Amino acid sequence: MSDRDSTILVHLDSQRTTTLGELAEHMDLAKSTLSEALKGLEALGYITRTTRTTGDRRRGAVVLTAWGVDAVLASSVLDADRLRAALLRLTPRQRDEVARALGTLARACRGVAARVDR
Repeated sequence: MSDRDSTILVHLDSQRTTTLGELAEHMDLAKSTLSEALKGLEALGYITRTTRTTGDRRRGAVVLTAWGVDAVLASSVLDADRLRAALLRLTPRQRDEVARALGTLARACRGVAARVDR
């Protein structure tokens, strides 16, 4: 699976539908580019297309399938067990450096304004 496909999958949910437009805007991708990627992910069984309450196919939305959820979990570097194992491979000094860097990142994130609609 490509990095782009993995990124798309982590932005989807198995319970809540997401429209192509919402996803394209959030990821800053052209709808046509995203549509092609979604076709491939659907062929792999990672997503399923559905319609929102209007029933209008043009307002189609996507959700993760059980396979999609498994694919996200298998490829996530943020999996708690993986992080724990990676941290245990570091020296105490390296773990301190990681903790300081994460603190710096968290402070920087607090200073960033939420993205506004275009």
